[in-house]
Amino acid sequence: MALPALIFAGLTAGGPGATGWGVPMATDIAFAVGALALLGPRLPAGLTVFLLTLAIVDDVGSIIVIALFYSDTIDAAALGVALLLVGAVGALKGLDVRWVPLYVLVGVAVWLAILRSGVPATIAGVVLGLMTPAHALSPASVGPRRISKALRRSPVRSGDRDPPARPEELQPVAERLEQSLHPYTSYVVLPLFALGNAGLVLDSQTLAGMFSSPVARGLVVARVAGKLVGITGFAWLAVRFGIASLPAEIGWRHITGAGTVAAVGFTVSLFVAERAYSDPALVDASKVGLLAASLIAAAAATLVLRTPPPGK
Repeated sequence: MALPALIFAGLTAGGPGATGWGVPMATDIAFAVGALALLGPRLPAGLTVFLLTLAIVDDVGSIIVIALFYSDTIDAAALGVALLLVGAVGALKGLDVRWVPLYVLVGVAVWLAILRSGVPATIAGVVLGLMTPAHALSPASVGPRRISKALRRSPVRSGDRDPPARPEELQPVAERLEQSLHPYTSYVVLPLFALGNAGLVLDSQTLAGMFSSPVARGLVVARVAGKLVGITGFAWLAVRFGIASLPAEIGWRHITGAGTVAAVGFTVSLFVAERAYSDPALVDASKVGLLAASLIAAAAATLVLRTPPPGK
C-alpha cells in the first residue's frame, strides 16, 4: 500500500493532483480475484487465498486512510452512538443470539450512525464483517440456545429440554451470509456500482489527454510498478527474514503474478479519487489512469502466470 502512494506522491508533487496520493493504494478484491480466476484453473489454490487475504487487509487499510485523511468534519456524538451499537453487536454475540434479522437491524443503525458522523459509511461493513463469526459451531455450542431459542421461536415439545440443532445452525454465520448474499453482490450490486460510478466517455480526446495528465500517468506507474514491487518485495523480505513462508506449490513466479494482478481494480480507488478531488477533470483523469493500469496489469499478469516456468 505504501509504495504506490509514495510513487504517486513523487510523480505529482507540487501539482493539483498531489492530494490524491491515496488513490493507487487500494487493491480491488472482486476485480483482482476475478482476474486471477480467469487466468486458469491450474493455478495453485494457495495463490487465490494469498491474493484474497492481501486484498481484504489492503481494503481495510484504504478505508482507514479514507476515514483519517479524506473525511469531512467528524460528528463525535454520532460516532459515539456507532461505537455503542457496535458494542451491542458484541453483546448479542456474547449472549449467543443467532437471529439474523436482529443483527441486520442493529447493522443498519450502525451504518446510519457512521454515515452521520462524517466517517465513510463503508467502515460499518468492515467492522461488522470482522465481527461476524467465521468458525464452525459444534452441536454442544448450539444446544444451550438461551435467548436465541426464544428469538427463533423454535417449537419445543413438552419433555424436550432443548431441540436438536439443525444442520444449517452448525454452519459458520459468515459462510451462511456469503452463500445467501453472493448472487446479489456479484450480479447486481458490484455491476451497478461499477457502471453507475464510472461515467467516463472514452474518445480520442480523452485518451490523448491521458498522456498529458500527471494524475493519469502517475496512477499507471504507481499502481502497476508500485503493487508489483511492493507486494513481491515485501513478500521476499518476509520470507528472507523468517517472518513467513511461501504457501505450498507457490513459487516466486506466482507471487510476482499476484503482485501484478493486484493492480487490476477500479471501484475502491475511484471512491478515494472522488473524495480526494473536487475538480471533475482530475476525477476523469483518475478514471482513465485506473482503467489503463488495469488493462496493463491484466496483460502483464497473463504473461507471467500463463508462461510455463523454465524446463516445462
